[in-house]
Amino acid sequence: MKRLALAFVLGLLVAPALTFAQSLPAPVVPPIETHTTVTQQLVAPPPDPKVVSESAVESSQAILVQIIAPTPVQWANGMLGLPDVWRTTPPDLSYNNPTIRGLAEQIRLAAFVLIALAVFGMGASHAMGGGQPMRWGRLFAAVVLSVGNLVWWQIGIDINNAINTVISAPDMAGLLKPQLQLPTASPTDAAASAVPALLLIVVYAVVALLTLFTLLMRLGLIDVLIACGSLFLLGFALEQTESWAMGYVRVAAGLVFSQVLIVIGLKTASVISSLGTGVVGVLLGIVVLLLIRGLPGLLSGMQMPGTHAGVIGRLIQFAVLKRIAR
Repeated sequence: MKRLALAFVLGLLVAPALTFAQSLPAPVVPPIETHTTVTQQLVAPPPDPKVVSESAVESSQAILVQIIAPTPVQWANGMLGLPDVWRTTPPDLSYNNPTIRGLAEQIRLAAFVLIALAVFGMGASHAMGGGQPMRWGRLFAAVVLSVGNLVWWQIGIDINNAINTVISAPDMAGLLKPQLQLPTASPTDAAASAVPALLLIVVYAVVALLTLFTLLMRLGLIDVLIACGSLFLLGFALEQTESWAMGYVRVAAGLVFSQVLIVIGLKTASVISSLGTGVVGVLLGIVVLLLIRGLPGLLSGMQMPGTHAGVIGRLIQFAVLKRIAR
């Protein structure tokens, strides 16, 4: 009886605990993260040399058509839009330009100051019983030449322009622009056959630019010689500086009247250009441009009999007339 009573009491004590435990919610177990790594090795086939070669050719053709060829062609066409300084020497860009005239007047004043100092020094040396007697006739002629610097340039340039007008050569733009036209085909349209023609146009454009630069340099050098003319022409006052003045006169005359040869070259260019068309015509056009570019240099070798340019005169001739034709 005691055991039954003890079991009954234990059952009464355990029952509420079991009931409470059953009413509690089940514990939440977090999911277990899993990571799966898949390793796959891809084996690419070796590059096809033919495909690589074709891609490189197409890229180079695209660069040629879109970048290399248009640049010199556009530059040459742009320079052809400048005023006509190829067949004439415009007065407004030479002796009649206000900037050039003002600079020439300033250098003339400086030249007179120098000649006054030289005359004073020679007079003082002669008065003290030394030196050489001053040749006043030579001095007067040198002063007249120096004062009339702009007049002499005006006469020479006007005569040059009159001769060139009589020759009536074709315009430089009309001669060059027909050959400075790029094909309208895209890089993929007959690219292999278009590349040689494009390369030839690029060469033509580069030679055209060099020729136009040479002719513009001629005009720039004329402006420089106009500005410093009074100083060099005063060199006739002394025998020691006469060779400088003679060298200046020869260089000036050569630069001005070299345009006559250029205009004659433009006039006769049609004779050479008419020998062929297409690729041959472009090649003949390059020959014409090289001929025109070299014409100013022909006068560098011309010298009057019995005259000597002196060291300075020869240096000027070498630096000016020969260099502009290269």
